[in-house]
Amino acid sequence: MTMKVIKCKQAVNLRRTPSTDSDSLGLVPLGTELTGCAAVEGSDWIAVNYQGIDGFIRNDFLELLAVEEPEVEPEEEVDLGPIAERELPAEAPIADINAASQYTDDQIIVDETVAGVHVMARRIYTEANEYLLVVGLDGNGAELWRKQTMTPDVTEMTQTDALIGGTADAPSVLMYNDWLGLSALNPADGAIRWEVTKEDIFLGGSVSRVVGPDGTLYIGGYYGPDPVAISADGNVLWQADCSAYSAQWMTTMELLENGISCWYGSMKGEDGETTGTVTYDFSGAISEVIFD
Repeated sequence: MTMKVIKCKQAVNLRRTPSTDSDSLGLVPLGTELTGCAAVEGSDWIAVNYQGIDGFIRNDFLELLAVEEPEVEPEEEVDLGPIAERELPAEAPIADINAASQYTDDQIIVDETVAGVHVMARRIYTEANEYLLVVGLDGNGAELWRKQTMTPDVTEMTQTDALIGGTADAPSVLMYNDWLGLSALNPADGAIRWEVTKEDIFLGGSVSRVVGPDGTLYIGGYYGPDPVAISADGNVLWQADCSAYSAQWMTTMELLENGISCWYGSMKGEDGETTGTVTYDFSGAISEVIFD
């Protein structure tokens, strides 16, 4: 049967299993029509396939279309294979995700060993979606765990990210989706330690970020927000405010002894629009502004 996504603001979660406690495989945009849907007996869930990924959507977010569309020759699409089966290369350069609005079709954004586990994160683009695949490998290259997420569209900005966070004694793998939020994973097994959702606080796209020695994550988006501090255990500590300088287009963030510095591509200076660097102390207050 053919069904259509309804009753959501922008998109609905595609779940790995028919449960709201299950991992989200990504988002299916409002209005998407899905063919070959099948009800899961004794539940409120529908089995679907979206962009080659099998998953489940609650039936309250789907509407049955009365008439099946006639079969037509499908347009040629980019074939991911199942995204979970894409081979990760043994060696690949780490993409500079702090660079402003630049991306290639495939990006390796994490490639390092954490607590004895080789963690790799890869950003993958098709014409319609941005995917993030994160895997943990043992010393022989065998997969220990995997997590994946996707966005319902592709823009000029990156919408996903991954990095190593936490402290030296208790590291975490941080996984970000602009549409969903931030998750901290245990590098040993990929289990979710904590999550900060988009509803909790908006972090933006094409993010710049650094991690302090105490595990605090400082993160902010290209178009905003100004830097947000999130503790190693997932508590939002503060959000800075640089609205007095109309600062935007943040592309670089650097950790200093007394705070963090952020470079903005547009600021309001004494003589009009300019570029510049704002330094925030570890409480989020502005301690220095330097115009270029």
